[in-house]
Amino acid sequence: MLRADQRLQSTMQVRPTSLRPLWLAPLLVGAALAPWPLAAQPAPPAPPSPPSAPSVTELRVDVDGGYSPAVLEADSAHPVRVVFVRHDRGPCTREVVFPALNVRRTLTTGQATAIELGALQPGEYEFRCGMNMLRGTLRVRSVAAAPTPTPLPTPAPPLARPIAR
Repeated sequence: MLRADQRLQSTMQVRPTSLRPLWLAPLLVGAALAPWPLAAQPAPPAPPSPPSAPSVTELRVDVDGGYSPAVLEADSAHPVRVVFVRHDRGPCTREVVFPALNVRRTLTTGQATAIELGALQPGEYEFRCGMNMLRGTLRVRSVAAAPTPTPLPTPAPPLARPIAR
């Protein structure tokens, strides 16, 4: 007959095959309790973004014995950049002038020349060559506010019918 202390020792004996999974238990417990750097954590607040500049309307004009297109259109809400690409070598197309905007630029053959006009008031702005022979127009449209919805008409009350007697 086994004494109580012997019974305790016999139940506490560890078999060599059962030692293999025991080393894994402390790792699993430690991993469960440890804070994970990859765990979902709230993202730090984003720094405030600087106010965005309005998008630029870029218009291209090919210069080859004339302006193509000769009529440009843009909105007054956006700054305007006109890019002239000169293809010919004639003296007339050597420069472009926006008289109302007091802008004059020399155009180089085979290169793009960008002219920043900024945000413009609604209207028509003529551009022409330095010799005043070739002409084009920049039309700036007014950007209207969002249209206000028109209220629906209220239905008229039904007409009363006389009571027939």
